[in-house]
Amino acid sequence: METGEVIKSKGIYLFVKTTRDGATVMLKALKSEYKDKSQYQTLLRKEFETVSKLDHANIVKEIELIDDPKYGKAIVEEFVDGRSLSDYLKENHSVEEKLNIVRQIASAVGYANQRNIQHRNLKASNVLIAKQGDQVKVIDFRMPFSDDLHVGYSSMVHVSPELKDGTVAIDARADVYSLGVLMKQMALPEEYQYVIDKCCSYNRGDRYMDMDSVVADLEGGASSGSSKKRMTLLTAVVVGLLLVVVVLFALQHKGSDPSSQPQAQEQTDSTAQSPTDTTAQQQAQSADTSQPATPVDSSTEALPADSKFNDQVKQQMFADLDKMYQPYVEGTSTNKMALKKQVGRYYKGLQKALSPMSDAEQQAFDQAFITYKKQKDAMVK
Repeated sequence: METGEVIKSKGIYLFVKTTRDGATVMLKALKSEYKDKSQYQTLLRKEFETVSKLDHANIVKEIELIDDPKYGKAIVEEFVDGRSLSDYLKENHSVEEKLNIVRQIASAVGYANQRNIQHRNLKASNVLIAKQGDQVKVIDFRMPFSDDLHVGYSSMVHVSPELKDGTVAIDARADVYSLGVLMKQMALPEEYQYVIDKCCSYNRGDRYMDMDSVVADLEGGASSGSSKKRMTLLTAVVVGLLLVVVVLFALQHKGSDPSSQPQAQEQTDSTAQSPTDTTAQQQAQSADTSQPATPVDSSTEALPADSKFNDQVKQQMFADLDKMYQPYVEGTSTNKMALKKQVGRYYKGLQKALSPMSDAEQQAFDQAFITYKKQKDAMVK
C-alpha cells in the first residue's frame, strides 16, 4: 500500500487517502497515541466485524482489516469523493433535494437497525455526500462499549437522552432521535415540524419506532404533518369545551338536586371538628416530607393482569433504587460514576430477568425506570 494523504480529523481515528491494488481507498487507523493500546485495537476490530457485514448502497463499505507497517491496525474502506452533510448544507439546495438526503440516511440506518445494529453516532460530519449524484454514504458506526473507553463526541446535540444516560437498552429510536436533529439542522419548512418534533421527543415512547415510519410521514408531505398537528390541536380544543360544558351543567343543577342539600350539611358537620383534631390531621398529611413519595405512574395500567412488569415488580424496583441512591442522597458517597454504573447494571439485570417482554411491557418498564431515576438524580448532593 502506497503512502497516502492524511485527512484532518477529530477524535481517536486517523484517516488516510491512499491506493491499494490500483484503486483509491480510505484507511481508517488509530492516531499515534492510541494505536498501540489493545483496548482501542479491539474497538477497531469490533467495528469491522460488525460493519463489514452490512451491504447497503448508502453505507460506506468496510473491505478489510489489516496491520499496516506504518499506521498499525487499520480498516480499509471504500473511498467517497464527496463532502460531509455539514458542508452540503452550506450550499443552496431545494427542500426536495434535502428530503432526498433524509430518505437515503433513513434507508441506510434503517437497514442496519433491522439487523439489530444501531449507529449511535449519527451526525452531519458522519454523513458523506458524493459529488456525483449526491449519493449518501453513512460512516463511523459507534460500538456499544466505546463509552467505557471515554471516546468523546465533538458534539452531544445529536445524541438521544437515553444514550447520554447510559442506563437503558438502546434500540432504533436512538437513531430516530439523531435523524430528527439532522432534519432540524436542514432548516426544513414548518410543515415538516411535526415529523421532526416526533423524532426528537424526549420520551422515546413518543418517537417513531423505526426509520420506515419516519419516511412514511415524510412522504405524506406537508399535508400529513400539518393535518396531524391540526388534529391534535382540534382534539385538545374539543376536550376542553366538553369539560366546560360538564362543569357548567353540574353547577346549574347542583341547587335543584335534593340529595345535594343533606350532603352539604353532612360535609359541614364533618368539618366541625376540634382544633386539636384539625392540627393532628394537618401534621399527619405533612409528615415525613423528607423522602419523596412513590411517583404516580400509570405505565402499568393498560397492561394485562399477568404482565411480567406489574405493580409489585415496579414497587420493588423503586425500593431497590432507593437503597442504591440513599448514600448519595445523604452525602456519604460522592462517586457519581460508580452510581451510574451500578444503576445501569441493575437495569440490565432486571430487564434480563423480565425477558421476554412485549413492546408495551418494555415501554412501561422504561418509562417507570427513567421517571423514578430522574427523581432520584435530582436529590443527589
